[in-house]
Order: sequence, then structure tokens, then C-alpha cells
Amino acid sequence: MKISGGGAAAGAPPGWPVTGYYPPFIGNASLTAAMVATPNTLNLTGFVLPVQVQLNKVWLNIATADAGHLYSVGIYNSLGVLVCASTPAAIAATGIQSFTMAGGPINLAPGRYYIACTGTASTAAITYRTGAPMNLQFNGSAAIGTSAAGVMPASFTPPADSPSPNMIFFALTT
Repeated sequence: MKISGGGAAAGAPPGWPVTGYYPPFIGNASLTAAMVATPNTLNLTGFVLPVQVQLNKVWLNIATADAGHLYSVGIYNSLGVLVCASTPAAIAATGIQSFTMAGGPINLAPGRYYIACTGTASTAAITYRTGAPMNLQFNGSAAIGTSAAGVMPASFTPPADSPSPNMIFFALTT
């Protein structure tokens, strides 16, 4: 039997990196609007990314729009260092909305990350998932750190792991 190909020189398998990802939700879960409750604070969820993903957009379900204030979405690595973020903007519509990441496309290696939201007011409500006990996450819906003018800070001190059935409901796509 002769085996050929493969190895480091072959590069990534066809279809990699993945260009769309959303965390699986297993069990009985519901969507509840409540995110961005405290102005100029990061609201975050820690999640485990099992595969390499290339993204340009983060998608969120917006329950309450706010055209008069600035909000942004970002992804931080496990050390709390900003990997990518959207430019602060108003959230003018409800439902599933995309937030384009500055400098995309962004390549995320498998690992632990935080998805975070911030805003200059508490008007907009970003939907989060509650009651889903088997999410791929390690910190559910924590409010931490500070932001200004709707801009994601360059870093924050990650909280201790605190698994929870609550997490920001999101998807990553190109």
C-alpha cells in the first residue's frame, strides 16, 4: 500500500478554515433580552472554539434597538487581549443583525475566547440564551471591565471560570 500527499506541505484540508460558526445549544433553552445592562461595561461570555474559523462578522439577535447611542462587539483571547472588534455604531434595528469586524477577515485558531458587547447606554438589549446547560462556554454573561464611547478596550483581566447556562447568543461568519 502506498500513501501519498498530506504532511505539513499539503496545507489545510479543503474547506478550512471554517467560514461560519455558532456555538451548539443542547437542552431546553430560551432566548431572553437583557445584555448591555450597564453603560460602558463589557458584557461577555467565554466560549470554546473547537475549530479554526475565519470571520468578518459577528451576528447577534437584537431585542431592543437604540439609534441614539453607540455600541460595539468584540472577541478577546483567553488572556483578555482584544483580537477584533466592530466600529462603535448605533443599533437601528431589531432581529438578527451583523457587526462587521474592523480589519477582517480575522482568523481564530481553536481555543478559548470571550465574546463581548459594550455600549454608551443601557437602551439596546442584546439577546442571550438562558437555561442551556451544555453550551461550549466557560463563563456565562459576566459584566466586567470598562469601556468608553462604545469602543472595546484593548484588554481586560479575565474573570475566574464560572460556567453558567446563560450566554450571549451569537454566530461568526465571513
